[in-house]
Amino acid sequence: MMGTSTRLAIIATMLSFFHSHLCYGLKVPVSLRRVSRYGQVGQMLGSNVSITNREAIAYLAKINLGGQDFSLLLDSGSADLWVVSSDCSSPDCDAIQKYNKTPSLNLTSWPFNLKYLIGSVSGTVGFETLDLGGYEISSQAFALADHATGLQLGSTGYSGILGLSFPASASIEANLGTDLLTNLFSTFGNDSEKFYAYKLGREPDVTDWVSSDTSPSTPTSSFSVGELDDRFSNSTSDFWTSPVHPRTDGTYDYWKLPLQYITINSLQLPLSASRLPGTAYPIAVLDTGTTLILGPSRDIENFWESIGDGAAGNITRKNRAGEWEVRCERGVTVGFVLGDGGGWEWVIDPRDVSWKDGDEDGWCLGGIQANDGIYSADWVLGDAFLRNFYVMHHLATTSSPPHIGLLNLTNSESAMATFQQERGKDSASGVHIRVPELRGHSKITPTVLYAMCWAIGAVGGSFATLLYRGIRM
Repeated sequence: MMGTSTRLAIIATMLSFFHSHLCYGLKVPVSLRRVSRYGQVGQMLGSNVSITNREAIAYLAKINLGGQDFSLLLDSGSADLWVVSSDCSSPDCDAIQKYNKTPSLNLTSWPFNLKYLIGSVSGTVGFETLDLGGYEISSQAFALADHATGLQLGSTGYSGILGLSFPASASIEANLGTDLLTNLFSTFGNDSEKFYAYKLGREPDVTDWVSSDTSPSTPTSSFSVGELDDRFSNSTSDFWTSPVHPRTDGTYDYWKLPLQYITINSLQLPLSASRLPGTAYPIAVLDTGTTLILGPSRDIENFWESIGDGAAGNITRKNRAGEWEVRCERGVTVGFVLGDGGGWEWVIDPRDVSWKDGDEDGWCLGGIQANDGIYSADWVLGDAFLRNFYVMHHLATTSSPPHIGLLNLTNSESAMATFQQERGKDSASGVHIRVPELRGHSKITPTVLYAMCWAIGAVGGSFATLLYRGIRM
């Protein structure tokens, strides 16, 4: 373990670098790559069903750590930075870029352990020079993952996680090392620049950064720190904003917003009451590390049965793995009313409600699925929600708490027209809202968590971790 003098020297070096290389905003390219989402999901669910023909979308950011390039999962649902090391001999670590120790590495003896619902990662905390979009941190705390099990990293192509949530959700304790987000903003003199923004593209970018040094010529995704991408907006005043929902002690762990209700073709679908104390509405986390939209099983059942035409199994159904499916031609306009007070409705593309990839016999995977194991929130708004908007995450300033900004980039009418052109005629009748019989959540039961979301993120990663080690409340 490093001594106090070494730690102070590291901090002094870092501060000296920050003051002499102050960054006034940076853009970081984000690569959109389609990767296998399920793998051995049948085994994980205790069934013989293996659904390998459907794909998810992962959003990978390129970083340079110790002079080595890596593609990491961009994850607003966690706060840790970890990279697979060359010491990892687990099958999970095969065929991916690994970190090789460098002379600039300051390795500690502090252990790092994360247990996910479908796997785990462990290693040691270290400090290394990190470059993110030209912004250099001379001594960034990160975890060298020496062992990984059940995460199937080799089939996804990413080498670790780039966590962008609040320090309270990190596994690397603040007294051991400063998280990436805090380091990035530590010397931003202007409070108005203490934000990051992203647009998650719908189409794959053309370049795989793991094997190429050139960035995509026409990237569809964007990630920036301290400034906006002018393809989407030139001013933070363009965004609708809402304060981040705090924990009961007034601190913050995840990027949360109240979710008042959902609309289906402009009809209101009531939701179960929040499991969190002292909240007027259910609470949702915005998480780029989760593929789909996840909510309480009772609400999800009401949602899909409201979309059906009353004939059980004709329009919506559960498959053998417990996932909700919908007839591929069934098109509905779904909105999420977020924030306190009057709230604001955010409508998503119908293609994010019904996933065409890998459809079987005219049935498509639902983009909104059930999970009752989300302990620090009620809902997770993953990529299926987020890619419809330009999203801004702003840290607290001297005059305001942290807040989230959304800017609509989806025209609901044109999105529906595109959906109908691609899918064909929808023969189902109108929406029939199913009103919940009881308020509150059903008890937590075994659920198809891995099938509902990406393997890492607020549910697949951070929230799944809560099932084993709990969260600091």
